[in-house]
Amino acid sequence: EHLLNPPDLCTTAECIKAAATIVNSMDTAADPCEDFYQFACGNFEKEHPIPDTDFSEDWFTNRNHHVIRRVREYMEQNDTDDEATSVHQARVMYRACRDVEALEKLSLSPMMGFLEHLGLPQTPPLEESDDIVSWQE
Repeated sequence: EHLLNPPDLCTTAECIKAAATIVNSMDTAADPCEDFYQFACGNFEKEHPIPDTDFSEDWFTNRNHHVIRRVREYMEQNDTDDEATSVHQARVMYRACRDVEALEKLSLSPMMGFLEHLGLPQTPPLEESDDIVSWQE
């Protein structure tokens, strides 16, 4: 019946991309009757190399890298007038964290100011004292 009425083919961008991934992972030079695994998966390692920072590669790791890359790209875009204030603030914070030169110049002074603002000691006490603030207080 499928020969007379073939099923509809998915032609969305996602389907085409998935099909391309499968085809690119195949080794069409291999004889499927001799070594089906080589035929079906022979180019997988070449098409999906494991980054030096990872010991293995899986779908979740791949998605995680993709999300991190997309967030970084989004955060590095220029601000626009129609974006929410929170997006602008997030970009300001991101840029501040990425400004290594400024961070090295400031050293620990922002952290010390924050601790002072919270009323916390800037250095841990070396011996027991009544001045110690409990985290529960």
